[in-house]
Amino acid sequence: MATINLGAIKFNWKGAYNNSTAYTVDDVVSSGGSSYVCILASQGNAVSNGTYWSVMAQAGTNGTDIGTTITTQGDLLYRDGSGLQRLAKGTAGQALKMNSGANAPEWGTIASDCVKLVTTTISSSVGNVQIQGYFDDSVYSHYILQTVGLSTTNDSSSSDVNFRMQTESGGSYSDYTSSNYYELRDSATGVSGGTTGGQAGNIHGGNVANFSHNNLEADIGRGMTSFMYIWMPDTSGFSMRARNFTFSFHGATANYYSADVSHHIDDNGAIFKGIKIYPVGGDLDAGRFTLYGFKK
Repeated sequence: MATINLGAIKFNWKGAYNNSTAYTVDDVVSSGGSSYVCILASQGNAVSNGTYWSVMAQAGTNGTDIGTTITTQGDLLYRDGSGLQRLAKGTAGQALKMNSGANAPEWGTIASDCVKLVTTTISSSVGNVQIQGYFDDSVYSHYILQTVGLSTTNDSSSSDVNFRMQTESGGSYSDYTSSNYYELRDSATGVSGGTTGGQAGNIHGGNVANFSHNNLEADIGRGMTSFMYIWMPDTSGFSMRARNFTFSFHGATANYYSADVSHHIDDNGAIFKGIKIYPVGGDLDAGRFTLYGFKK
């Protein structure tokens, strides 16, 4: 009766193939990422020799080492027509979008016809607020100046707030104070026991134009809200036109005031570059201005 060595009924792992080692049947070695089983005892016969070795498990195709493709914090990985590629991180404010060929991602600035140009918040009493250097009629067709919660330290029922056009020369700004500010007050309404503010249908020229006429609250939190539409027409003789829709509440006189006011400013050779907003009396003590530009 034949004797069987139960310990030999298994594969024998021998590690990496060594040309100087004698191998017997069922010895298993590794080489080049694959494993081979000995089918005929031998020494010095490479695993590529099919007389002595059979492939047991074959190595697959090497993948891409991602760690050598993306190397910097913020990198992204994408595939192009040939394999994995690195997209280096963009700069602050950029967004991920497709390129013009619509076949690969890229970083870029998302174009918008409406641009928030600047926000100015009054955190302490100031004599005026100046919004300068953002008006460019070669880029923008018109603007909206949004005002929220504007109040003054003056508790008079006639606490007007005016604005002046500003011009630029050599990088510095100055007020344009010639008597060429024309205003048409289309409507002015006061309610809750108050009187009508402003002169409906009044047309005048002067050194300033009204931003808010009468009854601007001198109490933070009850200030003026307005939307001023500004544009620079192509018509010669005018550097700026504006229309302001104003709403304010004055606690001292219980007046609620609203107005729809149109302005135009005769440029008289001046170039419109900014606005200065200031009260007739006291200071501005609260409020926020945001200027939006609309591209041509």
